[in-house]
Amino acid sequence: MLEELEETYLAPTLQTVIEGMQAQVPNLYFQSSGTALSSGVLDADHFLAAAQSLITGTTDYGSLGQDTQTRSYLVPGTFTFPSGVF
Repeated sequence: MLEELEETYLAPTLQTVIEGMQAQVPNLYFQSSGTALSSGVLDADHFLAAAQSLITGTTDYGSLGQDTQTRSYLVPGTFTFPSGVF
């Protein structure tokens, strides 16, 4: 029952939230350019890319062109979901 709730409601809702947050990253980065917050936005882009990768089971490199940095910790095929999770 809990597995069904996760697959039916939690995962799609979480994915929608993550996608909405990712959509805001480029504008936030532009607004924070030249300030101390810009590095935080870069970090947020990494964290959201990792979250999106985990929730979808695919590799997401973020939206700020940090492919090299993101690949250094998120390599395709290095993580697997426990049996029955997705």
